[in-house]
Amino acid sequence: MAYHIFASSPRLDTAGQIGDGTIDEQQAGDHREPAQVKGLNHVIAIASGGSYHVALTKDRTAWLWGSSCIASMTRSDFLFNENYCNPYYKLPEETNAYLPGEIKRSDIVAIAASPNHISVVKDDGTVNRWGYWDNAHMGEDMLPYATKDVIAVSEFYDEYTGGLLTLRTGGFVGHNNQPASKQMHGFIKVSAAPLTFNYDLALQQDGSVWIDDTKGVFIALKGLNSIVDLEARAINAGLALDDKGTVWTWGTAKYWYNYQGEASPEPTGIIKPAAVAKSFFVQLNDAYVPLNSEPVIINGTTFVPLRDVFEAVGAKVTYASGKITILKGGTKLELEVYRHRARINGTDKQMPAAPRYYQNKAVVPLRFATEALGANVSWNSAKDTIVIRMESNVNG
Repeated sequence: MAYHIFASSPRLDTAGQIGDGTIDEQQAGDHREPAQVKGLNHVIAIASGGSYHVALTKDRTAWLWGSSCIASMTRSDFLFNENYCNPYYKLPEETNAYLPGEIKRSDIVAIAASPNHISVVKDDGTVNRWGYWDNAHMGEDMLPYATKDVIAVSEFYDEYTGGLLTLRTGGFVGHNNQPASKQMHGFIKVSAAPLTFNYDLALQQDGSVWIDDTKGVFIALKGLNSIVDLEARAINAGLALDDKGTVWTWGTAKYWYNYQGEASPEPTGIIKPAAVAKSFFVQLNDAYVPLNSEPVIINGTTFVPLRDVFEAVGAKVTYASGKITILKGGTKLELEVYRHRARINGTDKQMPAAPRYYQNKAVVPLRFATEALGANVSWNSAKDTIVIRMESNVNG
């Protein structure tokens, strides 16, 4: 699947990151609304270094816009000049960097970026890399270490050389200056945390997430299953996306915080990933239902607070020691926390997802419970609203 690219900038657009050919050094916030980047189609991957962005297209070409410093190193329409990297020296040609331009490599299959470095992986398994070294040396990295059989990379940023986390044929993982670990294989994606060599994440083909213990040994992170994408955000912190569209997060370190790399990795046993709850609303017929706590999506199922929704539809709700009874008209629905078996008017029925506790409150699967009471449930994506339709919202 290929996409168009949209960009926004809540801060100053000082390097042309928006991709519309302009910069705005004075008025922060003018580009909060996403706008389509000009001249890019059939995009299959993106990466950002903050002051610049890069996109990989379906025809295996990579396009960069933003920082004239990085653009002059990488793009075929520039000749490299160190003055492009001097904020006090302006060259008229640097405005060309404010629109996407093609990186001077072909047959690219993967891209990675950090504030000071950019890497591209070619289909022959080799890597090209450009950027700053020691805050003084700049240009293309000669990559004295072996870069063969590479299928993907992740940049980890520091103020000096930075580095690469590599994924090689067969699913082996290693750093740029080390051979890939032979202790495990079968990984399909890697992500390195910025500002540290001590926190790498890797995604196994079975959907499990693994953490590098800094010795080349990967340990499984418990509580995550069916994961399709991940990102190491900082030391002891990360994000993961599962195949139901649920985002999981753990850790509290701030992204790009300069000194977070000094922390020690936590034992995997004490890391507790939690689902990110998206804010949305519940509407009964034409009226919104006030909720004491927001609905939450867990593994693709929407759960709602026990009483708010069902009392709004005219049902009577009782709860005792994990057992839930919901009465409406001639329907009696009996549920139990963490049990997949429901009873409707004395008849057992299996539920795809069981009631559970969330943030110390009992929540129940919205669709199953409301449809058991005779309602129809739909989703209004434009308004982020769950719509419940019921002929009567009073007992009867």
